[in-house]
Amino acid sequence: MSAKTLKCRDCDTNNATTAIDCVVCGLPLPRSRVRGARVSRVRRSRDLC
Repeated sequence: MSAKTLKCRDCDTNNATTAIDCVVCGLPLPRSRVRGARVSRVRRSRDLC
């Protein structure tokens, strides 16, 4: 996944390692939280935002 599709924890964090901004709310993504996220969690709840 590219950095352009990243979402922050509040909007569904995915597992990218180099996050910049959430595509949903525009907030910057903490790298440590992004690294700890799992893809499966995002795929299960992808449309929450």
